[in-house]
Amino acid sequence: MKTEGNEAYKRGDNAAAEELYTKFLEEDASPGNVGGGGISRVKVLSNRATVRSKINQHNLAVTDCTAALELLERLEFYSVNSATLSTDERNSTQSQLFYKLYLRRADSYMKIEKYEEAVRDYKSAQNIKPGDREVMAALRKAEQAQKAASRKDYYKILGVDRNANDSEIKKAYRKMALQYHPDKQASLPEEERHSNDAKFKEVSEAYSVLSDPRKKELFDSGMEIDGSSASAGMGGSPFGFGGGGGGGGGGAAGAPAAAARAAA
Repeated sequence: MKTEGNEAYKRGDNAAAEELYTKFLEEDASPGNVGGGGISRVKVLSNRATVRSKINQHNLAVTDCTAALELLERLEFYSVNSATLSTDERNSTQSQLFYKLYLRRADSYMKIEKYEEAVRDYKSAQNIKPGDREVMAALRKAEQAQKAASRKDYYKILGVDRNANDSEIKKAYRKMALQYHPDKQASLPEEERHSNDAKFKEVSEAYSVLSDPRKKELFDSGMEIDGSSASAGMGGSPFGFGGGGGGGGGGAAGAPAAAARAAA
């Protein structure tokens, strides 16, 4: 089954390859198979993970890689304290297989946006091959993605695409600012009113960054930009309001609230 699976993979028949690898693994795990569960199983799990990643089954690919790594560690280091595994992997006779599995799992983690886990795996691969430039580049990309994922996505807050132009950003902000305007929340339950007020401030924050060319450029480059202070000014309001505190609705949301009222 392993050989047939490899042949199916080479000819690009990923579905057949996955099925054949699965059959091999099932037979390998059967109670009567005394010689099962060795390096061959690790390699087939690795191969199936590769096939599954190619057909966008990234969660299953992660599962296969994890199972393969756990088995490989048991086979190679069953008597060694786990704290020394990183160094042992580098010097192991199976270091290339460890390396391949970490990279495969890291790539799948990136695809399902689990950036912290991807960073961890790229670092493990880097420990095995410290000078590998491709791994270093992949690690930097994963770290940037992890950082970006931890910050507010102002485009998502306004519901616009990252390629949205100034007019589209302004239109989206105007619509959402009026929707969550404090004047329209008076009859709502207190909890919902507070939630919408927070949303209103968040929308104003997003617009303050995306409407400012310099702030937008920095945000798009991956830098951390704090737009929260804009709630007090909103000099670039699409409602035609200038800077300053604007009448009515004092506090952090005062100026955008006043601007929204003027346009309502």
